[in-house]
Amino acid sequence: QGRQSYDVARTAGDYVVYRREALPAYHLAVVMDDAEQGITTVLRGTDLLDVTGLHIHLQAVLGLPTPQYGHVPIIVNERGQKLSKQTGAMAVNVSKPSPLVLQVLRYLGLGVDAEMENAPPSELWQWALDHWNVDLHRCQRELRE
Repeated sequence: QGRQSYDVARTAGDYVVYRREALPAYHLAVVMDDAEQGITTVLRGTDLLDVTGLHIHLQAVLGLPTPQYGHVPIIVNERGQKLSKQTGAMAVNVSKPSPLVLQVLRYLGLGVDAEMENAPPSELWQWALDHWNVDLHRCQRELRE
């Protein structure tokens, strides 16, 4: 998504870090988890691009290291909503995982070789790791159902 700038005061103002139920809110939890685990690189969906600025701000305030961030495309419906149970997306058929893995890899722009068509998921994921380049995947795509 390229270099981003984020004005916390203008766009978010005061944001919740602790919930009424005496539990840390998402922003605090993810920042603390990343720091505790020594995370140096975070790869998320583009739907979380806007909150990354909050996380970087919170890391600075708490004196925690800031990982490198990258954001990959998400699959959306015709209204631009992320596919999920909340938006009525159909369940994924996991009984035949290889075709599903192939579909995901192709959606991400990876031209899977024809000889990989019948490979088990573990081989497909390894192939994807060997061929992935985050610089090639910078924009959100739309999947029509």
